[in-house]
Amino acid sequence: MSFKRLPPEIWTKIASFIPPETLRTLYSLNRFFFEVAMNERYVTLDLNNWSEHVAYVLQGVASDPSLGLRVRMFHIAPHLIQHGPLIKDLPFSLSSPALPTDGRGYSHHKSTFYKRVARMARYITRKDTTPPRLSKPPSQMVINAMKNLTSIQTYSITLEIPGSNETYPYIKDAWQIFGPTIRNLTIYTALKSFPAVIPPPPILCENLEVLCIEIPSSRVDIASGDLTAVSDFIKSYQPTLQRLTIEMCLEHDLGSFYSELGFFERLHSIDIRIPPGPALSTVIDFFNRHGEKIRHLGLLIQLTHGAQLLDFRFSEIRTPHLTSLSINSSVLSANWAESGPFLAKVCSSLTSMSIFGFISFDDLKILLGFLSPQNCLTSLSFVCRLVLAELFEFMAPKLPALQSLCLQTYGILQFAHNFVDYPPPGQPLPAAFVQEMRDVSITDWQLSNIRITHRERILWGLMVLLAECVPAINSFNDSGETTTPDLY
Repeated sequence: MSFKRLPPEIWTKIASFIPPETLRTLYSLNRFFFEVAMNERYVTLDLNNWSEHVAYVLQGVASDPSLGLRVRMFHIAPHLIQHGPLIKDLPFSLSSPALPTDGRGYSHHKSTFYKRVARMARYITRKDTTPPRLSKPPSQMVINAMKNLTSIQTYSITLEIPGSNETYPYIKDAWQIFGPTIRNLTIYTALKSFPAVIPPPPILCENLEVLCIEIPSSRVDIASGDLTAVSDFIKSYQPTLQRLTIEMCLEHDLGSFYSELGFFERLHSIDIRIPPGPALSTVIDFFNRHGEKIRHLGLLIQLTHGAQLLDFRFSEIRTPHLTSLSINSSVLSANWAESGPFLAKVCSSLTSMSIFGFISFDDLKILLGFLSPQNCLTSLSFVCRLVLAELFEFMAPKLPALQSLCLQTYGILQFAHNFVDYPPPGQPLPAAFVQEMRDVSITDWQLSNIRITHRERILWGLMVLLAECVPAINSFNDSGETTTPDLY
């Protein structure tokens, strides 16, 4: 079958896995793969970190509408742009290789591109004597480029100046341009600034399916109208919204806020982050309002006083078709008498679970003890302080259907409960720990994909050892293969 017969969405997905150095070679392969590479290169325009490179890209998008059509995700932090330094404009553009619209070959355009790179290097190192011209302010550059961003599907806006009354003219322009196409929206801002970043009436994102609202904690006094502005905005998308995330850890009773949200016709995924308090009961009511439709449930409670969670009734949550659960470990362990039966009730349909925060081996035993032997859990993610052979030996029979395991740890525990730091890259695992792992009976486990990390470091050696003990493992880090770096 010709590669051109595959749908463009398939090639977009494939290109997202291609490393940058490989992606660059596609520019000179042929016209088809040139388009694939360019679409991947410009799929995201991130203005959260202002730099000269961002200025070059904005110049390219402003001057060439075809580049704007390639951008699907747009991230912006207005306060960084408004107060950022003026960017020096080069007497040439480095936004992209010249597009092959004049009949000349790809080698010519590639050569032109590298000449531009050389000129940029000379300018940055001040070896180019050509005096630069002062450019427009960054905000004007954004306005000029924004008119060509007519294919945006994912839009995120971050405003980190609490209570700022400053206006950003291009925010309103953005809603007028992006409104018809946005499907995924993220807003991060202080409560007082929320009205300044949402679309003004009568603009409405008619195709919005995913909404994430993040309001950072603040000691500023909250007026009744502040929360009403947020709830009214969320409610305006009741007919279309499918996934909703609300993170508000305010020192305020949020009970009335969740009561006012009402019912969403198509909502099947809810993530809530909230402080403990009276609002927890209304959060349960909000869950149950959509119980029959809910497939994913996320509950992160900012735990300050564990006793307050005794009033959180897991038994009252009615989500009979739940397939995915995200929850912090402290919420589970605060009251196993409530959380345990809830897990037992949903384990027949639950296929994925993510546990945030450290969970001890003893608490993990309690958690898995509530799951029936016929549970359907295929994906599990959690954080433990120590890895020991007994951990995997206990999990294997309790999770017979598990296919993917994501584990974060800070060390390993070998015989006689001696804590051992994980060795640095290039150093082997302790022989005693390796022998303990080889002695456990987990060869029949059907686990196929694993990811084990220490903070941001991938523990290749531990994954290789586990793959040796579990023959079914055929993938590290969801890559579909078990290749490892030369030195790990």
